[in-house]
Amino acid sequence: MQKLFLADISTATHLNIKNKLENNDYIYVTGGNTFFLLQEMNGKALTTPFLKEP
Repeated sequence: MQKLFLADISTATHLNIKNKLENNDYIYVTGGNTFFLLQEMNGKALTTPFLKEP
């Protein structure tokens, strides 16, 4: 398992980010504009992994 993954949500591909979100136990987000982050995640349909039932 990869220990650390850094990504720029505005330039990373949908598949790359989706893969990292689905295959890691922990996600740590720091700094920046949370509204921009949410906008980019919604635009790339990346909020769905967070809405799945366990």
